[in-house]
Amino acid sequence: MSQINLSSLNGLTTSSNYSNYNFNYNYKNTTTSSYKYTYGKNNSVSSEQTKAYLADIKSISNQLKNSADNILGKNSVLNKTLFTSLNQDSFTLKSTSTEKVDVKDLQVTQLAKTQMNTGSSLNATATSQATTGKNQFGVTMGGKNFYYDVSVNSSDSNKAVQQKMADAINQKGNGLKATVQYNEKDKTSSLLIESKETGTKNAFSIRDVQGNLVGTTGTATTTQQSQDSKYKLNGEDEKTASSNTVEIAKGVTAEFKSTTTSAVKIESKKDTTASTNAVYDLVNNYNALLDSAKSNSTDSGAKRLAQQLTSAVKTYATSLGNVGINLNKDGYISLDTDKLTKSIENGSLQKALAPTNTSFGFTSKIQQIAKKVESDPTYYVSQASQNTLAESNKQTTNPYSNKSYNYLSSYMNQKYTNAGLLFESMF
Repeated sequence: MSQINLSSLNGLTTSSNYSNYNFNYNYKNTTTSSYKYTYGKNNSVSSEQTKAYLADIKSISNQLKNSADNILGKNSVLNKTLFTSLNQDSFTLKSTSTEKVDVKDLQVTQLAKTQMNTGSSLNATATSQATTGKNQFGVTMGGKNFYYDVSVNSSDSNKAVQQKMADAINQKGNGLKATVQYNEKDKTSSLLIESKETGTKNAFSIRDVQGNLVGTTGTATTTQQSQDSKYKLNGEDEKTASSNTVEIAKGVTAEFKSTTTSAVKIESKKDTTASTNAVYDLVNNYNALLDSAKSNSTDSGAKRLAQQLTSAVKTYATSLGNVGINLNKDGYISLDTDKLTKSIENGSLQKALAPTNTSFGFTSKIQQIAKKVESDPTYYVSQASQNTLAESNKQTTNPYSNKSYNYLSSYMNQKYTNAGLLFESMF
């Protein structure tokens, strides 16, 4: 995979330092700007050069289409909003939402907790009073019963038996975990059994089925009840959740850390970084596709591609320039990052790149061109180059006639409904 630093391409300059953003473009083929196209009869190029060019524009157009998709529609990345708690010690917020959501304040009235059963503190080295031989204890959680077998030797210490119970639980899991707690000071140990997840749905009970392990270790005693979290969003009715990680609104997740005595304010603002990266991605891919077309500029098909791309920018040059997206004389796009940032914050970028009617506008036009290139890259090479490519695949001779004809076009029409499939067959 080759890497092209698009900041070195013509026209891709910025008015301020944006080193925090990745300005590199990656795709599997070598950039066409490195090829020296040699033209022969009928202004065609060698088949290998044509293949390289077609592979380039197909690969780049796919990424350009994806860049446009990321900006268009109701889930446009330009809609992404960041939410910030004014009390980070109580809860933090993460947002992936690209839709408008109402999040103003939040009060956390209760944290979710796991259930804990802490057994008796026993002399760690003393011989256990557990029944020798096979023991079995059962756990009920969420309406289901789970059973654990433990074999006890007559010489086992309290700590050894506790560890055997912990091992049995941890090996099976079933929503529980267990640890032996050892007190170095007084040489005692106890068995802690805890639900893996918080919430009342993970409450459990434990009992002896055969033998007396639960009774001997005292692990039937619940020392912390499981509970759900509780919260109020925007002063509305209290809601509950089994976890302290809660989606309080579509695409907005809160991580509860402590309860609050009153509602905590939440600030919101456009995600400038996400929007800027989306624009950089679109511009990078546009410039890369234009560069590929220009490197083959004496081919009429490549000229057509370059003209379509620059025409799309010229049509919307005024509105794009207002938001910091500038068309240079050579057809490449450059960015005024200061103006771009302001346009993100005041909402004008979204109106310029993703208008309500997404069938119109610069991004939509670029998307249409990218789809055309990806589905039928051979449309963007001259007929002469297509014929040269067909000859290299030994497809230019009609097996039923002594006459030569444009087998590439015929092959596309007869064998494939999508010219892109023919392109794939060349490799």
